[in-house]
Amino acid sequence: MLFTLITGPTYEKAHRTLQEALRRGVDGVEIRIDTFSSIDFNQIQSLRNDASTIQVLFTLRSSAQGGMFEASQKERLEWIEKLASLYPDILDLEYDVPDAFRSHLAQTFPTIKFMSSYHHFTSTPSDLPSLFASLRSPLTHIVKVATLALSTLDTLRMLDYVHSESSKEQLIGICMGDKGLATRVLGPVVGNTLDYTFLDAKEQTAPGQLSLDDLIDTYHYRSLNKQTRIYGVIGSPVNKSLGPIVHNAVFDQLKINASYLALEISPTDLSAALSLLRKLPFEGLSVTMPLKEAIIPFLDQITPRAKAIGAVNTIEIKQGKWIGHNTDGIGALNAIEKNIFPQGKKIIIIGAGGAAKAIAHEAVHRKANVFVLNRTVHKAQKLADELHCRGGGLDHLSELFAQGYDIIINCTPDAEPVPPGLIFPKCYAMDIVYQPKNTPFLVHAASKQCHLIYGYEMFLEQAVEQQIIWFSRLREKAQMHQIMRSAIQSHLI
Repeated sequence: MLFTLITGPTYEKAHRTLQEALRRGVDGVEIRIDTFSSIDFNQIQSLRNDASTIQVLFTLRSSAQGGMFEASQKERLEWIEKLASLYPDILDLEYDVPDAFRSHLAQTFPTIKFMSSYHHFTSTPSDLPSLFASLRSPLTHIVKVATLALSTLDTLRMLDYVHSESSKEQLIGICMGDKGLATRVLGPVVGNTLDYTFLDAKEQTAPGQLSLDDLIDTYHYRSLNKQTRIYGVIGSPVNKSLGPIVHNAVFDQLKINASYLALEISPTDLSAALSLLRKLPFEGLSVTMPLKEAIIPFLDQITPRAKAIGAVNTIEIKQGKWIGHNTDGIGALNAIEKNIFPQGKKIIIIGAGGAAKAIAHEAVHRKANVFVLNRTVHKAQKLADELHCRGGGLDHLSELFAQGYDIIINCTPDAEPVPPGLIFPKCYAMDIVYQPKNTPFLVHAASKQCHLIYGYEMFLEQAVEQQIIWFSRLREKAQMHQIMRSAIQSHLI
């Protein structure tokens, strides 16, 4: 169930939000009593009556648990009992509410479901099973734990716990903060009893909450269920990845029961993260920097192409086996071929990392004349030796400029990887960075009347190849192109 927040400070504002929530078709509302400038029983009763067609949750959050109610414990309990007399469907009782008072409420208001909640705003405790167990009692219908995710490991631990235990009892497990996004999205998949959202950014009451528009439009929350397959991108940073935008758009329009998320994972967390990912219903992953090479020892199998490149950007999970693929090179060269055929053309590749390796391999495979240049010369030379092409330091660019070249590709994160004066006029210039669309490198190339190939074009091409690996839907390749291109346009800057 999806609950949107109804907050103060005024009741007029709360009524407007409630009407919009009803119009948007949410399953329920959480009325945060502590956010109002004053607690007006009659106004709250009016809100309760207006929301009679959906589920209503009352919360009077104390300041100790991150709320705004600062009166004494005695006053809080008195107000909680008054609020219970309005018969919300669910009443949130924080973990420190005395058992005797809980028992009194349960006897007096037997139709209300009582939630036992706990918030930890600085970290995620290491022993989640014990924490959830401490909140359990015969007087509790729903157990809620909200913690701050310091890393994606915290988020995966929370998802794993809820996924394994939600069939036994009603649970809500949430990780706050940017790294906790997956717990906000995957509630219907792992079994959260309800999930929280908001209509207006001013109503956000916890870090990392997603708006209703984000949940519905980007993550297609309404179509998620316990049979949903999970996909995602792992690496660091991933907060600007277009992966969730394009892959979820394809899932939605092709009616694939799947969800795709961005998961921030560093090399030091990789081993632990993969152990947790294997416990969850993941069926595929995209892999980005800096994990494309580090991931290989953890895989069960690797395709010949990925093995030759020495880097993986796609993982297919099939019957429990993790299989590594690489679609970067195919994506880049497919994007180039929409503009110019690479066979026999002189291509300068700047960089020698995972993406550069993949692009160089594919360019050689398509019979281009490849030159690999890198700030660290031995890396460029090593890659060039493997591919039987030329390689060296960036100082070789002057020589190549004098000779002329057809295509130059920036495979580094550097905004200006080469001196603008050494970009050959009217060549084809590509930057694999896709945010921003017009990188400084491409701006300089445009000033030399070069033909531009944007990073998002490579991204789109390789993402389509990933979908084909995961779902074997080659016949819908053109349709996937169209869906992804449409989804991408409004997100580029």
